[in-house]
Amino acid sequence: MNIQNQNLLFSVIIPTYNRVETLLECLNLLQPFNLELKNISYEIIVSDDSTNDESEKVIKEKFPNVIWVKGPKKGPAANRNNGASFSKGEWLVFTDDDCLPQRNFLSAYLASINLNHESLTFEGAIEPTNEAEFKNSDKYECPVNVTGGNFWSANICIRKSLFDEIGGFDLNYPNAALEDQDIFYRLSERTTIPFVKDSVVLHPYRLIDFENKLKKIPAQARDWAYHAVKHKERFHFQNKFFIFSDSIKFYSKDFVRQISKGRIKIATFNLCYLFIGNFWLGYYLLKNK
Repeated sequence: MNIQNQNLLFSVIIPTYNRVETLLECLNLLQPFNLELKNISYEIIVSDDSTNDESEKVIKEKFPNVIWVKGPKKGPAANRNNGASFSKGEWLVFTDDDCLPQRNFLSAYLASINLNHESLTFEGAIEPTNEAEFKNSDKYECPVNVTGGNFWSANICIRKSLFDEIGGFDLNYPNAALEDQDIFYRLSERTTIPFVKDSVVLHPYRLIDFENKLKKIPAQARDWAYHAVKHKERFHFQNKFFIFSDSIKFYSKDFVRQISKGRIKIATFNLCYLFIGNFWLGYYLLKNK
């Protein structure tokens, strides 16, 4: 990895927030001896929104080749943009601080870039760890993307010039939800987005913190209200009433579906969102006329 080279190919951007242990695993896997690379220049930038200085200290002690920058503490969208603002690479590769990049993580992107000269954005694979143990339990969750079409920020690659042109991630998404879908919509208007199945990160199953999930309902409702209004043509929403009624239908149907599968925990959350979330959704829709 040559961070002195001004003609860097990749800038790997990792936003982090109070996850020093998983971040260190991620950084270790991104070292040259763990990657299938042949003289590919790249840099690693960690944008740190943590409430303590643990990540900064450990990075500077164990990974002197990693660029640590202080985050803006305005949510993951702003944190990613912050990391990208320090980048020197031609391509920005985003992953998360709890992901485990595999050996072909960057080399597969390079191969796809060389094959798809017109494409300015790519989407990589996200595979779960310990799938057999957790996949049938409603106590755990994991974003999985093995066929493409999701464009989750745990593994995406964007030409820096295009990223800058469209203004990066929209800062009006302060939470970890929908900000990657928003940038996907905006990018797809400018370029094709191939799925690179050989660029892989592993993502662990996470225990669902039900109490924390409930606390986030008002904020999620606000984000969905903003997102639905911003992209109402894409969703074919004629007005705000359709946004509200569609949300009620979605959570009602999913509540029944989860109950039928015996996933009581997820079904309970859907029931809470059906009443609490849609109350706040209606509030935000009326507030922003």
